[in-house]
Amino acid sequence: MYRNAYCIGDPDCLVTASLDGESKPLSNWRSFPHLQLLNILYDVTPAQYITMIITEVGMIPPSSVPVVMEKVRKDLIY
Repeated sequence: MYRNAYCIGDPDCLVTASLDGESKPLSNWRSFPHLQLLNILYDVTPAQYITMIITEVGMIPPSSVPVVMEKVRKDLIY
């Protein structure tokens, strides 16, 4: 039987992002009774179930993740 293994983070960490540098559109998210924020820190899903990954650089196939991670690592070092 397959089970997802993931770790949930503090949902309030997601509300610090702003669209224009000032407003925080999610700052009052608790006032909406049917809205729940899910801050997944990591997810261990078998690769066979993943067809596309959405990132800051766009949509990439799983096979491209190592290339993107290497570029990020190099950018952080230099």
